[in-house]
Amino acid sequence: MLVLLFLVLATGVARGLQATAVIWVVGGLGVWLVAPSGTVHLGASVLIFGWLVHLVLLRGVFSRRAREILLGVVLLVVYGSVLVGVLPGEPGVSWQGHLFGALGGALAAFLLAERERADV
Repeated sequence: MLVLLFLVLATGVARGLQATAVIWVVGGLGVWLVAPSGTVHLGASVLIFGWLVHLVLLRGVFSRRAREILLGVVLLVVYGSVLVGVLPGEPGVSWQGHLFGALGGALAAFLLAERERADV
């Protein structure tokens, strides 16, 4: 978690905090809307999956920066197997948190890249 947080904040604290906010809101709302009633969802997996998708898959693609694409490839090799957790599988594990965290990371990458292109 600390490694991913550091990498999200490394390109700018404001940008990292904005990405984290988008991931947190999308992940939380998604779990709240989709998860079965009477279930408890604890942990930081919304943020972990959000940061991972934000960093690994999309931030470099949307921003079109070679350094960020390279970082994404390295993280995909190191943490890529974790992304399988987005799919329903193990009972008692909140796949909803994983899925909506990942969707929040994708949305954050898109929105922040659009904002950067508009500012340039």
